[in-house]
Amino acid sequence: MRLANKRPPKRRRSQSRLGITEVAVPAPRLSLLPVQINWQVKVWRLPAVIFAGLLCYALFYCFTDEQFYIFGAAISGNSRLSAQLIYDQAGIEGQSIFFLNPEDVRKRVEGLPNIKASSVSLQLPAAVEIQVQEREPSFVWQVGQKTYWVDEEGMVMEPAGPPPHSVTLLDMDSQAPGPGVKLSPEIMQVVGELRRWLPQEKIFQWSQTEGISFLHAKGFPVYLGQAEDMQDKIAALRALTEDFTSKGIQSKFVDLRFSGRPYYR
Repeated sequence: MRLANKRPPKRRRSQSRLGITEVAVPAPRLSLLPVQINWQVKVWRLPAVIFAGLLCYALFYCFTDEQFYIFGAAISGNSRLSAQLIYDQAGIEGQSIFFLNPEDVRKRVEGLPNIKASSVSLQLPAAVEIQVQEREPSFVWQVGQKTYWVDEEGMVMEPAGPPPHSVTLLDMDSQAPGPGVKLSPEIMQVVGELRRWLPQEKIFQWSQTEGISFLHAKGFPVYLGQAEDMQDKIAALRALTEDFTSKGIQSKFVDLRFSGRPYYR
C-alpha cells in the first residue's frame, strides 16, 4: 500500500516575505497545588505576625503612657538634707522608668557630699525608692566667713541641719578645699588629738606652717604646732599653767611647738 507523503502547509506569501516562522506553543497546564502551598505558608506565619503586632503595641504603650513616667519618689534615711534636694540630685523627674538605671541614679545621689551611701530600687509602673545614709558632722571647718562641716572621714560638706557640738577649726591659710573634698590625714590626726587631750577647748586655729594654736582660758595664746607628741605638750602646758597661777605670772603666750623645749613670755 502506498502512503501518500503529506507536504507541510505552505506559508503564506506575506509570512515568507516578512521572515516569520510559526512556532507551536504548548498549552499551559493549570494546577491548584501552588495556591494551596502559599495558603499554608501564610497560615503558618499568621501567629508570628499577630505576636509582632501585639509586641509593637505593647512597646508603644509602655513608652508613651504617662503612668510609666517618674514624677516623684519615696525617700528615706534623711534627717539633715531635704527630700527635695535629694530628689533633684537624682535627676529622675519626667524620666521613663524603662530608661532608668538604678546604679546611675545611686551615683548621682552620692554626688552630694553629705550623702555617705545610698540605694535605689524601681518598681512598675513608676515607683522609685531612694534610701540614703547621711554623713554625720564631726567638727566645724571655718574659712573666713565661710563655714563647712567635716565628718570622721575628712569629707568637707555644706552645713545642713543643727551644727555639731564639737571642735571648730579656724583655717588661717584661707585655702581650705570646698565641699566634696577630703582633708589631709594630718589635719584629721590633729583634731583627734585635740578632742582627746583638750576636751574643754572648742575653738582652735590651724595653719599649715604653724600648726595648731588656741586662746587659753587665762587669756594668752598657746602654740602647739603639729600633732606629734601632743600628750607631752599638753602635760607641759598644764604644768606651766599651774606655775603661772601659783606665782601670779601673767603670760603673753606659750610656745610648745618644739616638744621638750617650752617657751613663754
